[in-house]
Amino acid sequence: MTGHLRKADETSSSEYAQTANLFSEIWGAGAETAKRWFNLGLRTLDDLRTNPKAKLTRQQQIGLAHYDVRKPGPTLLLLSHHFRTFACAFRGPKLSRSRRACRRR
Repeated sequence: MTGHLRKADETSSSEYAQTANLFSEIWGAGAETAKRWFNLGLRTLDDLRTNPKAKLTRQQQIGLAHYDVRKPGPTLLLLSHHFRTFACAFRGPKLSRSRRACRRR
């Protein structure tokens, strides 16, 4: 394997690393919380939803409930692009906070 560090590849593909990455993406959960949940035997989002051992805070409950909503799919990204293009054409570049959002093509 050229260009790869074997130990880094093994670590990033471990069950703990994958689970910790998943859990730490939940709003209100960080590395320590993800580690605690992993040590309790929780591995999936459904485990968090159904296992009372998880002891989710209110913020984490909200983050878990909206976990799938916060990741836009391709349709939403396309609609967002079309709306931004229309809005920039209609109102001009001052509509957006970002200078690059209404760049000319």
